[in-house]
Amino acid sequence: MRYCSILLVSVISAALLSYNITKPINRVINVTKRLQNKDYSARINADYSGEIGNLNTSVNALAASLQAHVNEIEESEKQLNSILSNLVSGVVLIDDKGKVDLTNHATERFLSKHTSKIDGKEYTYVFGPLGIDHLIETVIEDNVKRHDEAHIYFPEERILDVHIAPYYSQGWQQRGAIIVLHDITDIRRLEKMRSEFVANVSHELKTPITSVKGFAETLLSGDVPDEATAKQFMQIIYDESERLNRLITDLLELSKIEKQAMPLNITEVNLNEIIGNSTQTISKFARDKNITLHLPSDENPIYVEADEDRLGQIVLNLVANAVNYTSDNGDIYIDAEERSSKVVLTVRDTGMGIPEEALDRLFERFYRVDKARSRHSGGTGLGLAIVKHLVESHEGKIYVKSVEGVGSTFTVELPKTQG
Repeated sequence: MRYCSILLVSVISAALLSYNITKPINRVINVTKRLQNKDYSARINADYSGEIGNLNTSVNALAASLQAHVNEIEESEKQLNSILSNLVSGVVLIDDKGKVDLTNHATERFLSKHTSKIDGKEYTYVFGPLGIDHLIETVIEDNVKRHDEAHIYFPEERILDVHIAPYYSQGWQQRGAIIVLHDITDIRRLEKMRSEFVANVSHELKTPITSVKGFAETLLSGDVPDEATAKQFMQIIYDESERLNRLITDLLELSKIEKQAMPLNITEVNLNEIIGNSTQTISKFARDKNITLHLPSDENPIYVEADEDRLGQIVLNLVANAVNYTSDNGDIYIDAEERSSKVVLTVRDTGMGIPEEALDRLFERFYRVDKARSRHSGGTGLGLAIVKHLVESHEGKIYVKSVEGVGSTFTVELPKTQG
């Protein structure tokens, strides 16, 4: 009986000792399992001494370190995603299996495809239509960088500058290719406009200079048969020099307006009064062609905040343009209207009209619908470009509607008050 009691006490003591030993170990095991399942907030909250206490402290320190590293990685990933999402350039990552691993919003916009139709797809499927799949293949196989341009024609034409380079993992092991896409459509368009502008200026300057030089050489040679012919040659030289002066003046004017080097002197002005004063300058030319100018009534003044001189220049250039392109015995109607927060100026003619394909380019510098007729009339090809810039400097808008053989209508909308 005595031995049974001793044995029972021994068993109970062993069980208690085993429990006291396994309990903290089970807690460590439970925490490590939670860490393994990415629950980095798991901690051992019991207070133990000795080796078990040291083990608990080490596990808690490891969990805290893991949580800090994971938070840092998540923050870096958020920053990277934010940067990629807001980049105006497209970024694409191709993995070592030749499939798209990552894209950003700019890439979706360039390719007109949602991420679901890009990610995980073969690069040949995604970039084959752009004609750059062979470049990607070269980068992946030969471990070199490549650069080229690609054209997209849907939903609108775009020109993309394409940079492709290999990317690596740790140990400089190649993992695939990274593609960066820049939209250079506007840059190419501006380069083309600059090239055309230089060519146009050269042509516009060369024509009168050639005339001046030719007639001056004739006069200097003494080969002019009579005084009347000499006077006619000198008149041509004078007219061509005046044309050069107008061209240079308009170029300087346009340059100052574009650079905003001419601040507006804003005052409250009567639009109808400005129309009357401005059209006096062109009225003689209109009478010579028997063109009737129909002006708005002065009885109801229309007031607007604007630069008086610049507003007069807008009216003068629009009316002069209408007179140039209206045949003899035609009509030009100039109207002013007041609407809630804006005033509307319209210049309508019964002239030759403008082809529909030319309307989009009408306000470009030196663009002419009828080049021969414009040069004959003495125009510089800068009038409408100046008008557009002056209207926009007043925070306004300008529109044009035209039907060939019927006439054109230019409409200018200006706010009543300036900012």
